[in-house]
Parts: sequence; structure tokens; C-alpha cells
Amino acid sequence: MRQRVSVTDEVEEHLRTLIRSLGPNQRLPSEVQLCEETGAGRSTIREAIRTLEKEGLLFRRQGVGTFTVVNHGPVVGGLEVLRGIPNIIRAAGQEPRIVSTSIAVIHDVSDEVRGALGLEGDTAQVVYARQLYLSEDVPIILGDSFVPARLFPDPSLFCARLKEASERNLCLFDVLERHKVHVKYAVSDVEAVAAPDPVSGLLGVRSGHPLLLLKEVHYSGQGKPVIYSRDYIESARYRCVVIRRKI
Repeated sequence: MRQRVSVTDEVEEHLRTLIRSLGPNQRLPSEVQLCEETGAGRSTIREAIRTLEKEGLLFRRQGVGTFTVVNHGPVVGGLEVLRGIPNIIRAAGQEPRIVSTSIAVIHDVSDEVRGALGLEGDTAQVVYARQLYLSEDVPIILGDSFVPARLFPDPSLFCARLKEASERNLCLFDVLERHKVHVKYAVSDVEAVAAPDPVSGLLGVRSGHPLLLLKEVHYSGQGKPVIYSRDYIESARYRCVVIRRKI
């Protein structure tokens, strides 16, 4: 069963598709037109536009309208919604590419990964994927992902499907969905780190270059950890944006 998507999320995705089709520096349809196109109310349209403004995809001209942004800068992605890095790159109007340097079932699982995924016993196995994400052929993120092998009848077959999906620039979420593993939410931790080897070489930066490290444990709707990820982010090429709301 697929998880439900909110009306606001649907409107945001509609606007992202519209932004890509319009190209840079083009005016969006009016709020009335967008309401007719999506079936959503004006408050939902305005909330979605505000979100995309904060992500750097739209800007307003007072008394004129809302326009798409000419994107010559870094990819901008919010941390509030789990969409997968390729989808964030596409939403920014750029072309994603995934290079998988390693996809395998591993038996030597570190204490860090065991703790994050709640693994027990000496025989615990995980599917490990190291993937380099590029935008317009420029490397922006190196991601390490760990998934409990127990989630799949045949972990080796899952590895093969993940490799095929990455060659089509589809993210891990897409493959997990097809295996009835649904990510509902994630707990994130962000810290500044110096680029270690071989991360620096894969990202095309010098050793010790400052990076952001985003560590996340992704959970199913039942609250079970299904992915532990470590994403090394070159912040000059990818900006993390957080939308904070007053409650």
C-alpha cells in the first residue's frame, strides 16, 4: 500500500513540473488558474509557492506576478521532505546522474551501522551502496547507504536491481518501494567535516576540504529502521535549506 501524499505535496510537485516545462524567467499562471488546474484552494497554492520561493525556484515581482528562477547556482534542497537526491536535482531544473562505485551485500557490519539499524547477532548482513550524485555532470554528493539484508528474500537480487535502477538515475527509495519497503520519515543529524580519502577524490575536492555530513536513519510506517545513510555534501554545489514554521 502506497503512503498517502498531502494535497500541498501534490501541488508542489505540480508546480515543480510546471517550472521545468516553462524554463527560466517565465511567469506562473495566476492563483485562480492554478486552483482550477490542481483543484486545490488558494491557501494551499500560496503555501506551495512560498515553499518553492524558499528553495530558490521562484521569485515574486510586486504587482507583476511570480516567476521561475534562472538557475546558474548550486542545487537547493529542503530537508523537510524525503524526495531522493535525483528528484531534488530535477526540481532545480538540472540533469541528475548516479555513479555507483559499490553495491554489495556485506557481512562485516560496523557498530555504528548496527546501532542505527538495530541489528543484533554476529550474522547480521546489510546491503551497502556507495553512490556519487552528479548534477549536470558535476559531483555534488557522495552517499553511503545501508539497508538490512533481512528485508529481502534474495539480497543479491536486490543489489542487481539497485544497480540497474541507478544506471537509469533512479534513487534507492524507488527500488525499495518496488520491494514493498516504504520510508515514512527520517531522523537527521548534520555536521561539518573535513573531506577524508577517498571521499575527496570522488567529489573532486582536496583532502581536508570542508563538507557537510548528513547522517539519517530512515523509518518505515511501523517505526522500524530501514535505511541508514551518510551523505557527504559539497556545500558550494548543494545547499541544504530548512523551512521553520512558528507553532
